[in-house]
Amino acid sequence: MIWGWDGTSWQIVTEGSPLRRILGGAAYDEKRNVLVLYGGRPVDLGKCNQETWEWDGKVWAQKDAQPPTACDHVRMVYDEASGESILFSGLDVTEDPVNETWSWNGEEWRLLSEEGSESRGHFGFVYDPSHEQILLYGGYASTVTDEFWTWKDGAWGEINFPGPGKLSHFAMAYDTDANALYIFGGATSTSTFSSLTDKTWVLSGGSWRELTPASSPSKRGSPAMGYDPVRKRIVLYGGFEASRNDLDDTWEWDGQQWICLENCK
Repeated sequence: MIWGWDGTSWQIVTEGSPLRRILGGAAYDEKRNVLVLYGGRPVDLGKCNQETWEWDGKVWAQKDAQPPTACDHVRMVYDEASGESILFSGLDVTEDPVNETWSWNGEEWRLLSEEGSESRGHFGFVYDPSHEQILLYGGYASTVTDEFWTWKDGAWGEINFPGPGKLSHFAMAYDTDANALYIFGGATSTSTFSSLTDKTWVLSGGSWRELTPASSPSKRGSPAMGYDPVRKRIVLYGGFEASRNDLDDTWEWDGQQWICLENCK
């Protein structure tokens, strides 16, 4: 099912169609006004699939298309410059790492590159409209990394730009109004559960800064986070804590502080 947050409460928007899953990729196609979902590991099956689905706000439709090689641990984001959804990395059906970049235009998947950054999972992947590029940070490759890459004009480029340090399982979102990149939480080593953080970082004006708000979400891994351009807030939901329990609290960043709005502890 899909849930929607209106600033006050979560509500079910739609139920049914794709099986519930983890580790898939999703992106909102602004040009065609659809949500694109690819791959993932259905909870009830235990192995990944290579399905492509689209949701138009009312119904889900499965697309008949030759899929990318990877099928879980993938990341997707909509690229405004090309008008296509971009998918990177992941594991294939045999759980081997895949170092490929693909695009989806609503009808077909196209392989764009087999070069660039090392295959990885649990990395940050967002679109930067001010520079018309996709930003990739960190993740778990052969180890936890602090690499910073851009995808622009059909090619990958690495940025030597010290920031939050080695991180995986973190949340990343781009504030399009402030032209600022935010990172929260995550793990700093391969010992994921014992190395979780509650730090908030921002990249703006050409430099990284660690923020020190009066209150913030607790240490966690793999929270969901995105920017709401209507309400001009970054919304963060859930994740897992060091005890391996799942979290269900909802927070918002208003540009100055974190505010807990639901299931606060």
